[in-house]
Parts: sequence; C-alpha cells; structure tokens
Amino acid sequence: MIAERKGIAAGKVFGQAAKDGSFKGSGGTRFIEYSDYWLLINHQKSAYNPCFYINVGLFYKELLMHPLNDEDIESAFKSSAPVWPHVSFRVENCPGMPDNLLKLIDRCVEQEASDKLAEVLRDTLFRLLSFMEKTTIDT
Repeated sequence: MIAERKGIAAGKVFGQAAKDGSFKGSGGTRFIEYSDYWLLINHQKSAYNPCFYINVGLFYKELLMHPLNDEDIESAFKSSAPVWPHVSFRVENCPGMPDNLLKLIDRCVEQEASDKLAEVLRDTLFRLLSFMEKTTIDT
C-alpha cells in the first residue's frame, strides 16, 4: 500500500509514468492493446485509508464475448465491471520487481518526492512490460 499525501498528486504522477510507458487512456486505468490481448494497469485508491494500489490485468481477446470498449476498460477493476480481466494481480507481485517496491514508493510519497516517485513508477512499468515481453507471444 502506498500512502497519498496532500502535497503529492500520486494519480497524476501515475498517469504520466503510464503515458511514458506507452500506455493509452486517461484516468485511473490505462492500457496497451496487443494483437492477442489487452494489458491494463490501474491506480486504485484504498477504501479504508489514504493508500493506493497498482493493479495489473490481462484480457485475452480470444476469450472475450465482445471487443473491449472504453467503458469496459475504465471499469475493469471495479465491482460493477461488465467484464473482469482474465488475469489480475498487484504490480508488486510481478516477477522481477524489487522486494521493497512498496516501501520505496511509500517513502517517495512521504517525502513528497514527485520526481523520484515518477522515476520509480516508470521503472516499475518498464519491469512489467519486460516481464510481459518475456512471457507472452504476440501474434
């Protein structure tokens, strides 16, 4: 979990890091469309405290009943979602992530270090994309 403070706009930093990582979209959920699947990332604020999580989801096109639309993507991680990712996990559980990822991000937020948070998030998304490249075949 990552604490959000008034002095740092973690959602904006997340959005810019996602854009830098070639993710499309706006708001809390961003995506990259590949020929066989969709990769989604999501900035999810905790309902219990001022923290947030980074969710990762995969939609395999072959398993979808209909092509994803903007509403499907925007609501993919919400309880009322019309369709749920076929695979989902928290980014810190992705192989190749540093063991202390959440502590590192927390420290950036606590110190209101937007630039450092952006750097950590860009590195995190790079590691995620590297993992996806190694483990999926895009035809």
